[in-house]
Amino acid sequence: MVELPQVTDPGFLDGLETWTLEEVRATRDDLTAIETGLSYLRRVVQSRLDIALAEHRRREMGEPAGATGIVERLPEILGSKLRSSGTGRLNTTFVPTRVPEDLDRQLEAILPASQVSAVSGLSDSDLIQAQESLTDLERLVSAERRRVFEVIDRLQDEVVRRYKTGEATVDSLLA
Repeated sequence: MVELPQVTDPGFLDGLETWTLEEVRATRDDLTAIETGLSYLRRVVQSRLDIALAEHRRREMGEPAGATGIVERLPEILGSKLRSSGTGRLNTTFVPTRVPEDLDRQLEAILPASQVSAVSGLSDSDLIQAQESLTDLERLVSAERRRVFEVIDRLQDEVVRRYKTGEATVDSLLA
């Protein structure tokens, strides 16, 4: 089973042409599961950032903390970005099974799930720090996703190459 840190190793795909077709496909499937987890995590990071930004705007507007609770405003806050700036790829699976634990821990250290509905209780400096840290984490997760996509593309290109050259055949799928 492939893990995210392996993907960033420059030698990860060395000798790819000598891998069996099953190894190429299994690695591609592992990376697809990792990408699904990263995609999910990125959406959670963006949601928490949107909530922190909404709280920041509320303060700038001078609205009292209890005027409209964050929970009641979630549809407005989270519904404002109907299209994200992603690759446009449709996930083949929507249930994240492989969320990178280190990145998930970073998210929880910045703004734990238990504090999301209580962001109005954060000090101004803590709120700004959370926004900055969430922005940095979103960039990191997005960069990791891009790296995973690049490797998935290389693996897919290798599968296609093998079919084009006759190294792999459709008949082998049926056997």
